[in-house]
Amino acid sequence: MGFLSPWVLLALLGLPLLVLLYRRGVLGRSRAFATYPDTRILAGAQEQNPRAMHLPALLYLGALVLGLLALARPTLMLLAADNLAGVMLAIETSWSMRSTDIAPNRLEATQTAARALVEALPAGIPVGIAVFSNYGTPMLPLTTERERVYEVLQLLELGGGYAFTYGLLTALEALPEATPGTPPA
Repeated sequence: MGFLSPWVLLALLGLPLLVLLYRRGVLGRSRAFATYPDTRILAGAQEQNPRAMHLPALLYLGALVLGLLALARPTLMLLAADNLAGVMLAIETSWSMRSTDIAPNRLEATQTAARALVEALPAGIPVGIAVFSNYGTPMLPLTTERERVYEVLQLLELGGGYAFTYGLLTALEALPEATPGTPPA
């Protein structure tokens, strides 16, 4: 939490002075009753409920504190869902993905891991797929339809060499861009 105008909070340091002035005013009035004993003044000095007597002053003090806090313009950063959020899977489809160093082979292990990742994502997060070997190809634009993602994952075919840069660039180009002036998520 922060304040846009924190210097306004310095005015809160003057509140003890206001309380002191109030107390002097209340005590001064009771001393006047004792110094000038007149029947009219004594009638004004009758016994009152001390809490009820100070209630208006406390309410004014509370309103002053709240007013000063409002003038300081408090701010609070909240994390909110971003309509630009999305996951773009960049999957290599070069011939090296048929290697069996990971059972049954790299491509099937990648498909299984990608499916597990998509299943772990919240339902509203869109997912897309880009593949790369000699060049990058967007296979599926961002979508919230999980079944389409699973279908495209099963349709991946191997071919070509390895060019990670193309895969990364293709995946980044498929993501929506933030509008100017929008803070990053």
